[in-house]
Amino acid sequence: MSLMEVFHRANQRIMHEIGKSTNFSNNDVVDFPDNRQEIWEDYLQGNSLKSIFQIDTDDQFVKKYKEMFPIDYQETISIANELTKNRFRIFNRNFKLADDNPWHRDPVTNNTWPTKFWTQIDIRDGRTIGGVKWVWEINRHHHMVTLAKSSLLSGDNRYAAHAVNQLIDWIQMNPVNIGVNWTSPLELSIRIINWIWLLSLIRNSDVLDPDSFFVIIKSIAQQANHISRNLSLYSSANNHLIGEAAGLAITGMSFPWLPSAQKWRDTGLKILLEQIEEQISEDGVHKEQAIHYLGFVLEFYILTILIAKANQEIISDEWNDRLSSAYNFLSQIMDADGNVPSIGDSDDGYVLILSQRNDFNPYQSHLATAAAIFNNQDYRYISQHWDEKSHWLLGNIGYQSYLKLTNESDQKKSTVFPYGGYCVMRSSQCYFVFDFGPLGYLSTAAHGHADALSFTLSLEGSPIFIDPGTYAYQEGYDWRTYFRSTAAHNTIEIDGRDQSEMLGTFLWGRKARTKMLHWSTNLDYDIAIAEHDGYKHNGVIHRRTIIFSKKDFIIIVDDLLGKGEHNCSQFWHFPAECELDMMNEMIKAKVSNKSIFLIPIEIDENAKRMLYKGNYSPIQGWVSPRYGEIQEAYVINYRAKTLLPQRWIFRIQIDNDENRIDMDELRINSLNFVKKIETEVIL
Repeated sequence: MSLMEVFHRANQRIMHEIGKSTNFSNNDVVDFPDNRQEIWEDYLQGNSLKSIFQIDTDDQFVKKYKEMFPIDYQETISIANELTKNRFRIFNRNFKLADDNPWHRDPVTNNTWPTKFWTQIDIRDGRTIGGVKWVWEINRHHHMVTLAKSSLLSGDNRYAAHAVNQLIDWIQMNPVNIGVNWTSPLELSIRIINWIWLLSLIRNSDVLDPDSFFVIIKSIAQQANHISRNLSLYSSANNHLIGEAAGLAITGMSFPWLPSAQKWRDTGLKILLEQIEEQISEDGVHKEQAIHYLGFVLEFYILTILIAKANQEIISDEWNDRLSSAYNFLSQIMDADGNVPSIGDSDDGYVLILSQRNDFNPYQSHLATAAAIFNNQDYRYISQHWDEKSHWLLGNIGYQSYLKLTNESDQKKSTVFPYGGYCVMRSSQCYFVFDFGPLGYLSTAAHGHADALSFTLSLEGSPIFIDPGTYAYQEGYDWRTYFRSTAAHNTIEIDGRDQSEMLGTFLWGRKARTKMLHWSTNLDYDIAIAEHDGYKHNGVIHRRTIIFSKKDFIIIVDDLLGKGEHNCSQFWHFPAECELDMMNEMIKAKVSNKSIFLIPIEIDENAKRMLYKGNYSPIQGWVSPRYGEIQEAYVINYRAKTLLPQRWIFRIQIDNDENRIDMDELRINSLNFVKKIETEVIL
């Protein structure tokens, strides 16, 4: 920590100790202006608290929505009916909200979080009660927006009434600063944003009276006060700070008559402007090195921009360039079927859930929204369709802007993101992502994985080599360790150790440093060469060369530079639906009628080939398609105790009807091609 951070943490600690005895009760009094009746009438008439979709009138929006999204409409109503019975779906699992103390009950373990001052609750202990994310997910109140949507679309006020009753119950059961739902300012921010959307959507439902309205506004103000006092600053300033700032800015713009509204607005917008350059690199890569969290922070920025526009607030033009770079990166890292690699952590968290479809793709949705906002035809082409969430955000005007864009693109080009640390290599069939980025953001690198020089490969929209994902946070323990480990990625592990040193669930110590040595691309092939020093303390440098042919093969050259004898272990991870055919030397991998051959060209003669699937000791052969879920999947592991320096070469051959695999011929051709490349590239 810097000296400034030490002082900041010490001051926070003092304030928290004072808070335990006073509960900040005097600081959380909310003084409403005298014109409460005028404020209430402005709300009912739609003159304040504008939701984004109301750029159309309610009637216009509902009519157009039902025409465009009949399946989404039926799905929304179906889920809302379940919600009125307190039945929830969280991370693809079904739960029933507890009858007693529902807002503090972990739905997985059925244990209850204590109702004491928030700083006295240890959210890091996943064993005693459970993973805090599960109870937080319920208390983000995404489901209340679903109920509000259903009420607006169907005209049935029963849904809106259920949401309001639950919201009032939540306020009563979660007094200021008491309980697990006050332990993370980010969670408060997401909850406030969902409440604002709820209030906007039920404006004409007649289920809300003035007293209840101001009870809700008072709680929003108290939560905004809490956020402003407990911002995630210094080494904690990752996506949390962006989310907290967005919550303050959106609250300030939505309720300008609250005493602290101007301060929240100014603070939030100032932080968002600062952090867009701090956390998103020049080439659009999110510095946390986690693709999911790029989508997460983009959602906060877009919601802030749109609510500012709806309330005639001016947003700095400096946002546009960096956001455009981020959307460009997202568009480039997406394969032909809308898949993005699961690089870094993902907790499947969203700010707003505006689509209930099982096949909803949040990244394509981001690009559809961005296409309309930034007038970008490439984004429209890659997004593939206008989705329900984009329609809720932008309405029919946004849809018309989307339709005006030409539905074509020439983005089938290989490219490099030098600041963020990724190469994206493309051919007519293949999409290959090579990761030479840093571990993560700031000193904690909280959401990074030990994945230096790993890669993913997709063939015509079908992932073949994958990043296995995340699975769990505080409650994960050994599983959390595995999914962050080097052995859970398509790279090389030395002496049974990770490239970087794990110190905690969201904390890293010694970090591997990566360096791009060469990048070039032409019509025939791409070449990427990078190295990392994560095993420098072992006397080893790992250098990897990727030769990506635009025809039908990829050559991967691993140079293990150093001296002495070391245990070297190379991993190849496949998706759960992959079929493997273990041949003599080759391995054939098949997914959705797409297949490749993995062929060792040069490797230590004593190397052993191991096959894992669903192993517990050691943990190996698993993939996590979403938070809280794991599936068995094949992993191939080549390992050898070998003298360094050592070179291992593998060829990935794209299968087609014309391929006739001659191992000797392929080996000679591959080695000759590597020599040719090395004469062209001088490091």
